[in-house]
Amino acid sequence: MQKDIDYIPQDDEIEALRRRVLDRGSSEQESLRHANEELMSHFIYNSVNIAGDRISRVNTMRTLRTTDTLAEPTLKVANEILGLRDAYQYMLDVADAPAISSQNIVEMHRLYYCRIDNSTAGQIRPDTERRNYEAELNEYLQWLNANANTECFHTAATAYRRYIYMHPFKGGNIA
Repeated sequence: MQKDIDYIPQDDEIEALRRRVLDRGSSEQESLRHANEELMSHFIYNSVNIAGDRISRVNTMRTLRTTDTLAEPTLKVANEILGLRDAYQYMLDVADAPAISSQNIVEMHRLYYCRIDNSTAGQIRPDTERRNYEAELNEYLQWLNANANTECFHTAATAYRRYIYMHPFKGGNIA
């Protein structure tokens, strides 16, 4: 079955992957690590392609496994892939925190964007006459943390839409 760039693994596929890994004699921890690597690679592959940089899943995986920035894809795309990997890992590290802070968001952006433009990585946009980005980010985080225990898919979709609309960084808005 051909999968388009917006493909997200379904629960039954993730469970099937977990069972295949366990059937090979792997531990539950190994199964979870492998499933997380699959989810991360799908997230990165889709994120890069949605941004307009066309790259195959094979080249995405090769870049993640070898940190190869010399061949295909371009250096910019390879740096984006590696930055997304670092931000994703950081997101997992802070996932059990009681609340998401503005420092968490800034650090994820810094990790993602430092290979692309280190001068703006982790820097919230300066305020304008019409926008106060830091205040908007704080309001967003208050809403997000207050809704942390609600229905996850609706909250995630709303959080994504609100974050992209806010666009608090010069480039590479990840949440």
